[in-house]
Order: sequence, then C-alpha cells, then structure tokens
Amino acid sequence: MDDKAPRTPRLIPGVHNYCDRWCERCRFKTRCVVAVMHERIDAARARGQELSTSEVLDELIPPYDGPPRPWLDELMEAANRPPSEAEQREMERQEKELERRLAADTLLLDAREYGTMAERIARALTAALSSHGDPVVLTALEAIERQSLCIAAKTYRAVNGELRDLIADYEDDDPVQSDHNGSAKIARLMVAESRECWTVLMQLGRATADGVPIKMVERLDRLDRNLAVRFPRAMEFTRAGFDDEGGPG
Repeated sequence: MDDKAPRTPRLIPGVHNYCDRWCERCRFKTRCVVAVMHERIDAARARGQELSTSEVLDELIPPYDGPPRPWLDELMEAANRPPSEAEQREMERQEKELERRLAADTLLLDAREYGTMAERIARALTAALSSHGDPVVLTALEAIERQSLCIAAKTYRAVNGELRDLIADYEDDDPVQSDHNGSAKIARLMVAESRECWTVLMQLGRATADGVPIKMVERLDRLDRNLAVRFPRAMEFTRAGFDDEGGPG
C-alpha cells in the first residue's frame, strides 16, 4: 500500500448495506468502507498503480486481535463442510422453490416494471431538457433515474431474503433487525423521494410529460403500500449511521 495513503476516519460498520448507493451526496462517504475503498483504488490508478480490493480492505479493516472465538471457527467449519447427498437434494429443492416464487411475486414484478419505465422516461426527458431545462426539474430527473433500478434491486433483496427464510423455515432472532427489513426500508425511503421528484414535474410551469408523472406517482403509491403490508416492521429497522446519529466514533 502507498505510505502516503490518507488516514481513514473511523468507519461505520455496515453503513453501506442499506443506503441508496448515491455516494456523491452521502454525508458518510468518508466513513464507508465501500466508498473509501473505491476512492483509493481510483486514486492509485490515476497514479499509474494497481491496487486490489483485498489490499485496500486489509488496510482499512485491521485483523481481529480480540479474545478467541471458537463459535466462529465452528460456524466456518460447518459452512465449509461438503453437504451430504440428502442435504444437496434439499438445497436444490429449496433453490427451485425460491426461483418459482420469485418469478411469480407481484411485488417484484411491480418494482421491476416501475424501475424500467422510470429509467427510460427520466433519460428521455433529461436528454430533451438538458440544454434549457429548469435546474429543479433536471435535479428531480437525476434522482428518479438513479433510484429507479435501485428501488427494484432493494425490493428484490428484501423479497428474496424473506422467501428464502420461509422456505428454509428459518426465523430471525430479531424480528426487526433482519436483512429483508433493512432492504425494504431503504426501498421505501427511495420510493418516497422518487414520489416527491415526480410531484415536482407536476407543478405549475414544470409539466414535461402530460399525464406521465401522476401515473408514476400512482405506481409508487401502490408499491409503497405493498411493501408496507409485506414488511410491516421495516421502518423500525435501525440503519447503521443513518438512523443512529452517525454511528460510533
């Protein structure tokens, strides 16, 4: 590693797991391992050097030097053990069942449909208005485009996690702090922001596509209602950094 690499502020563990992936505007960019890692790799390339992900992570995340953790060793040993024939058949059965349910899930279908439509519309409007458009409208369109497919991705992660647990008959120790609740929460937060952005396009003097914004708002409203029904405790989920006053340090 470069001896002149900048000192890293204390990182917030897991802050990147439930964000909107919009690093440029994130107040935790300098405390996020993913953002800092990419920044250092890009800086090294600009200097004509090549850094691997593992090299950067080794510097950012020091080796564990606490007390022994035999429980972790047991978990790793179990995870690395080859499955028996019966276990392999059961795993294959569960994967097929998961694929079947995911393919038929209406929440996922709605999220994908919105994402595809929103991205296409936002790009077209941005191209048409980029040279003379209202800056407020262009900012709203940027947010709509950037979050369109991310909403679908986070919804998929939430639904995939929920269904996987159901099929495996697995129950989280914490009914709130589960990955599918965290994914559903950021999806709903992006839905709310995207809804506000479509509303901007409906304001007097900023109409850019007759009837389209209100239809997209209706789609988002339906998506939000269905996320709320499917993941009723998602908004109680505490996201590292974002929901706990910046995390430790």
